[in-house]
Amino acid sequence: MFEKPVEKEKANSLMARYMETFIKPSYKPWNERYNCLELPWIYYKVDTKVLDWFIPENINSIDLPFDRVVYCHNEREKIVYETTYREVYNLLMSLEPWDEIDVELFDDSFSWTVAFTHEMEAILFGVDLKLWEGT
Repeated sequence: MFEKPVEKEKANSLMARYMETFIKPSYKPWNERYNCLELPWIYYKVDTKVLDWFIPENINSIDLPFDRVVYCHNEREKIVYETTYREVYNLLMSLEPWDEIDVELFDDSFSWTVAFTHEMEAILFGVDLKLWEGT
């Protein structure tokens, strides 16, 4: 996905803090009743905004600087990458409607998060939206 995976011990520490900060304690990765995986953003314990990220006006309104270094946790691979928002943005823009992605972005501050889901939703906490002027 990205070139720079975070080493396992640091990744585990980052994800433990992420879960503690943003996800309700009732979250369980496996849903026994339906025999399927549960995605953590269903259990956010913070108020969020939801956008359809496949619409350019929406993804371009997410107010994160392209050069911002972020952690990107890929739910499917269970790997944390250190990357930039520009790389994440470029990946999202290259996806076809049938491609699936489930990732959470955050940084060392743990004051914000954005989840990009296979349902083409961007779920935001602590990130402002800017007016997009288009091209």
